[in-house]
Amino acid sequence: MTSYIPVVLLIAVIILGITLLIQSLILFAVNKIFKIEGVSYKKAFLIILWSFLAQSGTVLFFAMVGLGILAPLFGLVVAIVIFCLSIRRYHALSWGKAFGIYFTNLALSIAVGVIVGLVVALPVRIFLAEPFIVNGSSMSPHFETGDYLIIEKFVTDFKRDDVVVYKSEANVIGSTYYIKRIIGLPGDHVVLKDGVLMINGIKLNDSRLVGPINGSNDLTLGADEYFVLGDNLSQSSDSRIVGPIKKVNIAGKVGVNFGVI
Repeated sequence: MTSYIPVVLLIAVIILGITLLIQSLILFAVNKIFKIEGVSYKKAFLIILWSFLAQSGTVLFFAMVGLGILAPLFGLVVAIVIFCLSIRRYHALSWGKAFGIYFTNLALSIAVGVIVGLVVALPVRIFLAEPFIVNGSSMSPHFETGDYLIIEKFVTDFKRDDVVVYKSEANVIGSTYYIKRIIGLPGDHVVLKDGVLMINGIKLNDSRLVGPINGSNDLTLGADEYFVLGDNLSQSSDSRIVGPIKKVNIAGKVGVNFGVI
């Protein structure tokens, strides 16, 4: 998890910067709509920046003094006041007009956010990546309960040792999701007997698998079938019990593990 913290922080800063720039552009457009004199993108950016800093500082303060439940409300109030004070300072407006600009800007920001979500975020979620939170000890010690993962949905050529998330039934709402490691690939001959797992006649020696490999299997995987195991063998219900999983049931390959967030 630690190695990903700088990346996460960098992504957060980039997203925050882009958000502030877009909100500033929206405010600049709103000022034009209201025919405010002396408008500029720089002034719009400073107004948005001061409001954001004031709101963030208020939320942080209330959280630090143990009043986190009140933080969002007071943060919003402070943001509105700072916004109106700033725009009055730059453009000498009445309080009524300042409030009108604030709520118009808020409505447009929400609309733009929804559009961006539909155009960008939704396709990413459907076709490219999806979050997944581990629940259970079947993949311990490599994946623990509460670990926050990003699943790569665009990966379709699965390899041996890939850790994948799959569901119990394809295209069924409410299906249970599982996380396991791929041991056998399509066409492989898998034999499990007397605690020894053989893949195409070769004994499996994988140090990531913890515990005895109990069970009895002798099968050849189909063209769309995979033999999967949990790393924590004694706590895993996997292909030893339920048989191979179908490729159509695989939601994606585990790409990033952020650990418990």
